[in-house]
Formats: sequence, C-alpha cells, structure tokens
Amino acid sequence: MALNYNMCGVAFAQSTTTASPSPVEKTNETARGAVAYINISAIDAGVTLTVSIEAKDPASSAWVNILTSAALSAVAMTTLKVCPGLPVSANVSANDGLPLNWRIKPIQGGSAGNITYSIGYAYLD
Repeated sequence: MALNYNMCGVAFAQSTTTASPSPVEKTNETARGAVAYINISAIDAGVTLTVSIEAKDPASSAWVNILTSAALSAVAMTTLKVCPGLPVSANVSANDGLPLNWRIKPIQGGSAGNITYSIGYAYLD
C-alpha cells in the first residue's frame, strides 16, 4: 500500500469556523483506499471536531459510515485511513475498500466557539 501523491487534494482549506460545513463528496475511480489529514491549528476550549469517511450506497443514495474519528479537541494533526489490509483500529483505521462515491464529513460539536482546521486527502494504491 502506497500513497498516491498524484491523486491528492484539499477537502477543506484552512479556515476558522463556528459551524459544521457541508460534506465534500469525491469520486474514486482507481484507488483501493484513502487517508484524510485533519490539521487543527487553533481551537477554543470545549469545542470538538469529529470527522467521518462515508460511502454512498448506489441503490438508495444513502450515506453509510466507514470510519469516524474520536472527538478531536486539541491542536494536532490526525489521520484517518481506509484501505483493505489495514489493521482495524477504532477511530483511526478501517480494513475496508474505498468505494466509487465517498465523502469526508466534519461535524463541529461541544460548546460554542471557534476552530481553525484544514482537511486534505490522498488516495492509497
């Protein structure tokens, strides 16, 4: 399993927010998996960020959770990885394939306040 740096991008550019943005949908045509890079650079006390990687059910168009981070509440870089053959680790990695249609969904929670973060991604071959 290797990162494919030719197939990477920015899901959420760094910004300061007080509310959850709309999820960013992606189309995967060839990769086995993906890694999401969550970079929190500032966060008010009591604010949390939870990030999910979800798959789109082609029959119903409903979104199904593949992996969800723990509630992040500190300045830090966190990764989420989805790929066949990975060890299963709660809130960190999933032994699952990345489907054709997938998305990254951040949810801001906890107390009211600001958080500054970005989320990038790269496909895994």
